Amino acid sequence: MNPFRIWLIQRGLSQRAAADALGVSNPEINRYCRDDFWPRKEVALRIFNFTGGEITPNDLIDDELAAMYLTVADSAEHKAAQAMIEQRERARKIRAERKAERGRIAAHHDRR
Repeated sequence: MNPFRIWLIQRGLSQRAAADALGVSNPEINRYCRDDFWPRKEVALRIFNFTGGEITPNDLIDDELAAMYLTVADSAEHKAAQAMIEQRERARKIRAERKAERGRIAAHHDRR
């Protein structure tokens, strides 16, 4: 039986209560309680937090699927894509900081 489903049963929590707490639909929680569905990373993290760390993302995935994911995650293409995403995020933060600084400068000049 799925560890998340066992966790809910042991605490007397319904799948609907879990869905509400996690901000997902009831059918989605039902799929997470079966062994044939792998939750998105952000939902797996919500489940981890919701369960106080008792259910980890690794508990929610099949070993075969995990092996396939790790193979993809270790690929050169994946690493290059991650680097590009990180570079874009850094550039976005720099643009936001510069915009904020221009706003502070303009506000300072307006006070004079």
